[in-house]
Amino acid sequence: MALACALSLVPACTSGPAPFPQAAISVDTDLPVPRLASRLRVDVYDDRGAWRSSRDFAVRDASNFPASFVIFFPDEGRTGDVLVRLRLRPDDADRDYRGERYRAFPAADAPAEAVVRAPAGDDAPRLVVNGADVTPPFEPLPEVTVDRLLRVRLAPGVTSHPRVMLRASCMGRMANLADGTSCIDADRPYAPAGTGDGEDDGRPTAAGTSLALDAMDPPPPPPSAVAVRGGALLLGGSDLGVALPATQVAPSFPPRAAMVRGFAIDREEVSVARLRKALAAGFVPGAGLNANDGPLATSAADSHASCTYRSAPDPADLGREALPLTCVGFDVARAFCRHEAGDLPTEAQWEYAAALSGRAHKTRFPWGNDTPTCEGIVFARSDRPTAGSTGCHDRGFAFGLRDAATVDVDITPDGIRNLAGAASEWVRGAPFAYDSACYLRAGLVDPLCDAPATEHVVRGGSFTSNEADLAATSRARLPSGGSTPTIGFRCVYER
Repeated sequence: MALACALSLVPACTSGPAPFPQAAISVDTDLPVPRLASRLRVDVYDDRGAWRSSRDFAVRDASNFPASFVIFFPDEGRTGDVLVRLRLRPDDADRDYRGERYRAFPAADAPAEAVVRAPAGDDAPRLVVNGADVTPPFEPLPEVTVDRLLRVRLAPGVTSHPRVMLRASCMGRMANLADGTSCIDADRPYAPAGTGDGEDDGRPTAAGTSLALDAMDPPPPPPSAVAVRGGALLLGGSDLGVALPATQVAPSFPPRAAMVRGFAIDREEVSVARLRKALAAGFVPGAGLNANDGPLATSAADSHASCTYRSAPDPADLGREALPLTCVGFDVARAFCRHEAGDLPTEAQWEYAAALSGRAHKTRFPWGNDTPTCEGIVFARSDRPTAGSTGCHDRGFAFGLRDAATVDVDITPDGIRNLAGAASEWVRGAPFAYDSACYLRAGLVDPLCDAPATEHVVRGGSFTSNEADLAATSRARLPSGGSTPTIGFRCVYER
């Protein structure tokens, strides 16, 4: 019976004839659509484990859920079990198919920085239909996919209606085809493939309910800050700052999903004048604040002379007080923000503000996708040739920082300035990969890899950066106690 194991997968609007053994499967999700859920991959395996069918559906609107489809045996008398694999992920979250490369979720005692690499793959299994190899060349990226196995019995004259919920709490947990287990919910992260979560009862979609919308509204911002309403984003991407030495690059790929509660963030980087005001109010910075009591540098030859803070204002150069505060270590920056009743941003907060808040789609730069210009962004002003970081200096733009109020392009739709240029910024989070044990265990809502580390992440470019460093997904890693003239910070304020 050559056709006994052949399966067909068709949209729910058409079905196999009534006598055919079939199941009409209803799939819902609590993920926000389409930010973290916009494509549904369905693969079907027969009772011997052979791959029999694969389809990929666009589900880019909440009205597409619950999504339904029908599977059936094409011969009327066949009875048997099939295994259905459901994988829900965002757009552009795929990888090349090289076989079933199962990667286990990191154990609770795995080191924070540990990354369990996927095996190389042996190009198996393959999908062969009528003698032709029709294996899809791509598959969902496990780190940002909800991956669920469902066991369905098909019997003649019977149409079952199983319902399945693909939950946000399962994102990043790859199904194990070898032992037939997958994540069902937070309490059952690896469970045997069952028959679903009940019968399809026509209930409205749960799309977006994992986002606690009442917790996404921002707190009232202080006068220096901008309110940012929370939401969901795909954290990371493929942009790497090519001007950075390899030892200073923190990986931004593979990406990871994040949902960010509402917060407020400083409109501008913390300035010298603002630090001086805090010092007068009793703030004690401790070690890690470096003063430059001489004039500001006009070249990169003297790194310390580029530090903006001086012990006392210079009556002859009061404009320096408005410049971003630089040459300050991570601990001092965080202590300052806490003194101001805030904290440093997490990586997810910073990237959400820089790349998505106030717009419909994530953009490459804080202002959008347009190519950076020397006139509107403070970057590429080094006089030391390093991978294109001198371009604006070569065109006559002076070395060094300038008052944030003069910036007219490096502004987000929310009005946040200098997230790309001027000074790079300290953020909370160890500089581990997003598929490290630390980040995978961090959860979806306000994820933070807060493991002890001697380095921390720096986001955004600086006045010496090249174009690639300005991308909102670019991550750098630097010693936490270090203080350089290209790094500053800003604060966030939470409930």
